[in-house]
Amino acid sequence: GCTYVPQAILLSSAGRGRRTFPQLIRIIGEKPYIRGTTIDTTICNSRYTIRADKNHVSYLWNDSTTADTLFITQSGIYTVKITDSCFDYTDTFKIVLEPALSLDLGPDTAVCPGLQITLKNRLASQGTALWNTGSTKQQLQVTSPGTYWLRLTYNVCSLSDTIRILSV
Repeated sequence: GCTYVPQAILLSSAGRGRRTFPQLIRIIGEKPYIRGTTIDTTICNSRYTIRADKNHVSYLWNDSTTADTLFITQSGIYTVKITDSCFDYTDTFKIVLEPALSLDLGPDTAVCPGLQITLKNRLASQGTALWNTGSTKQQLQVTSPGTYWLRLTYNVCSLSDTIRILSV
């Protein structure tokens, strides 16, 4: 009723034996990606550890490491080949390591009334400053008690610190 037309592909050759199609269909259970922390990402630190699932037979990273983890100290493109009992999986991803930000405004401080104090990051670090007062300068002149915070931002990374200025 649906005008079916039978077609066939000859799989055998002149010799004896059985031939089959190459397997082009994904087998149920095959994983299309590697689970774990193996994704393209930007890290706000100068070191990072990539960890693939531990439930596989073997691992081979692009630097010939064979553990399920890889310690990263520089930005780059990383590849891991994971072997299971029946399948191999390969994943390639990009890691961008941003410089670690450092921020320390120091301990809470008590000052005499009427005295001015300069707040600044006591550690060398790069980044754009933003104070809770709205100032974007690297230093903040404070003449009254209160709670002050500084947020440093560099690319996609940010870090904050808070200090309380008390009156004696």
